[in-house]
Amino acid sequence: MSSDTASAPGWSYTTLGSQRIPVHCGRQAYDLDMGEWECSWCEADVHVRAIPGWTARTPAEAPGLATE
Repeated sequence: MSSDTASAPGWSYTTLGSQRIPVHCGRQAYDLDMGEWECSWCEADVHVRAIPGWTARTPAEAPGLATE
């Protein structure tokens, strides 16, 4: 299994407005860079591709990202 499709046990996400925030140990994670996040409690790290249910956003979900 490649790291791009590996599942990250214990990780989920929540939303804050239209932004998705990874959650681990019941706490919101810190944004490191380029899709990498770190748990604010245990310092585990993850890339969003490994978080179950996390998918790329479409322009309809993020109208500010749409191009015309």
